[in-house]
Amino acid sequence: MLRIYAVDPELAQAKITELSKAVAGEAFDNARQLLAELQAFDAETEHMSIVIP
Repeated sequence: MLRIYAVDPELAQAKITELSKAVAGEAFDNARQLLAELQAFDAETEHMSIVIP
């Protein structure tokens, strides 16, 4: 990336932005999937009660 930046800073910034958006999208998708799994678990175990002595 430093080589690209040395030749064309705007191109390097555009590439970094593109990569950042891809990583952020992947993280968001992972969080959404985790939330869905937690909601499903909560719905499955709603009738259960946990007693802590």
